[in-house]
Amino acid sequence: MQGISRYASREADMLAVRQCIELSLRCVEANRDKRPAINDIVHQLNELDAEIENMFMRQPKSLLGQVRRLWTNSVFPT
Repeated sequence: MQGISRYASREADMLAVRQCIELSLRCVEANRDKRPAINDIVHQLNELDAEIENMFMRQPKSLLGQVRRLWTNSVFPT
């Protein structure tokens, strides 16, 4: 995870924790008909994994990339 901002990592961690807690609460639903099927659980976890991967893909891969982005934003603010 070198080159990944702490913000992106923390954001990804919070997303993963929140979604896993929500999923786990549905798995212990008293009414078994409301519980997700295993294929739904796997699908949701795969979607979460893809979403987190996309979060990291948007981040600069190196320290030089981060410096360039900061410099560009300070010289040419959007």
